[in-house]
This record gives sequence, C-alpha cells and structure tokens, in this order.
Amino acid sequence: MRFRIRRACCEPTALRRYLGMGTSTFLRMVDEGVLPKPKRIRGVVAWDRFTLDTYVDAIGDDEANTVERILRGG
Repeated sequence: MRFRIRRACCEPTALRRYLGMGTSTFLRMVDEGVLPKPKRIRGVVAWDRFTLDTYVDAIGDDEANTVERILRGG
C-alpha cells in the first residue's frame, strides 16, 4: 500500500510515515539539521511537505550514508 499525503503542511506523525521512519528519528533528524524545521502557524507546528521533499531530493551519497547512520542510531 502506498502512503499519500494530500496536504502541503503536515504534523510529524504523518511525515514520519511518509518517510518510513519513527517519530523520534524524524524529530532527531530535524534537530540535527538533516531535515527542515517546522513552520508555526498560529501556534500549530507543521512541516511543509514540499520543503521536506526538496531536502530529501538534495541528499547526496555521502549525506545519505549519514542519514543511514542516524537511522541505525550510530
């Protein structure tokens, strides 16, 4: 089954499923600057899915290895 997000701004739970990772891993990668920080809209914290896609698309081979290390907890 393919996971689809139709909204531009999403909460971390939806985006972590979109990326196939746990919420804590997603939030850690945001804290480490691997993934973009959220937008704040009247007190609601949400990520722009299109910005997230751009970050993921821009990951090169060396950075992808860094992401893999983070996902393994190393």
